[in-house]
Amino acid sequence: MVSSISTVLMTGFIALATSSNSGVNAESMTTPLNYGVYSSATCTGGTIDQGTTKYLAPLPAEGSFCESSITSVDSGDGTMVMAEIYTKINVVNCAAYPLSGEVSVEVFLCYDKDCGSCKDSEEGAEPISASLILPDYGTSYPKEDACWGISSTFSTSYQKFDGATTIDVAEARMDEGEDAITAYWRIFADNSCIGPSVGAEKMAVEETAGEEPTVEEIIETETGTAKAAESGSASVAATTVAATLMMLALVGSL
Repeated sequence: MVSSISTVLMTGFIALATSSNSGVNAESMTTPLNYGVYSSATCTGGTIDQGTTKYLAPLPAEGSFCESSITSVDSGDGTMVMAEIYTKINVVNCAAYPLSGEVSVEVFLCYDKDCGSCKDSEEGAEPISASLILPDYGTSYPKEDACWGISSTFSTSYQKFDGATTIDVAEARMDEGEDAITAYWRIFADNSCIGPSVGAEKMAVEETAGEEPTVEEIIETETGTAKAAESGSASVAATTVAATLMMLALVGSL
């Protein structure tokens, strides 16, 4: 996500310190997702850069996330190199979404993969303020072809995950078989103002309604239908017997 501002974050700062001060929640996306960077707002044409998002997890504070990515950065002398960076992404405002499809974010560089030690804890540290141009959520969570962007005063670029490199994940609360790309965008929606903005609650209901029934549900339904049929047959038989006895009683009284 932060490829377009990674140069600013990382200039002269390739060697990262490590820390064990972890504060991430259990829910996470840990499937490496390769992405292409485009100048086109539709993520078409040739890529101008590339990278890999390795990890995304919500932090305890609402709207705050920890992300680990491999992206090209300026080594400090103008040479571009691939490096792994850790960033804290704070979704701070979603008010603009209905009009522009964007939400406001603040990004801080971190010194460890769990974002336990970040520059926002340093006195006078200023975040990189940017607009996250969300992919089209539509009636479901974004998937392989979703295009999104990140725009700051330094640059604007658009990105798209390469679905051919993803695998299914089944981690924490993620449903078994859920695509890693869907998991990535679901985490953002579930833990920030993005969810209410894109109607994630309604999406979850629709997805549940559209799910195929499990074997257990099919058996339970069929068992219930069989019991209902059996009960109906017994009722018909009882009614028939009662009618027959009544006819016999009438004949006997003649």
